[in-house]
Amino acid sequence: MSTPKFDRIAARGNSGHFNTERETSHITCADGVSLSVIAGGGSYCTPRPSMCFTANGDHRTCPPIGLDVECTYPGPYSAVEVMMLDETPYPECWDAAPGDVAGFVPVALVREFIESHGGER
Repeated sequence: MSTPKFDRIAARGNSGHFNTERETSHITCADGVSLSVIAGGGSYCTPRPSMCFTANGDHRTCPPIGLDVECTYPGPYSAVEVMMLDETPYPECWDAAPGDVAGFVPVALVREFIESHGGER
């Protein structure tokens, strides 16, 4: 049995330096609810990596100025960025308005939400 996409994102992220497998952010639940989940450089996640840059094939990193970790942080993440991709309202505790991004949502709450919608399709 393969690892659910959400668990892969929480374990190693899907944005920035470590997204070598080009993991997409879209997750569709069994009941049709769709959401985008992002963790890694440039997203509202915990810990929050700095951005990575590549110049002429050479890897350059920016120090984590004001952020939690360097861009080469491999995961895991304890909180992720989430955006609903349909008309489903955000749970109140996620503190986001329709059409907005919910930032720093604890992994446990996202997992609970996905499971309450029948798990991943």
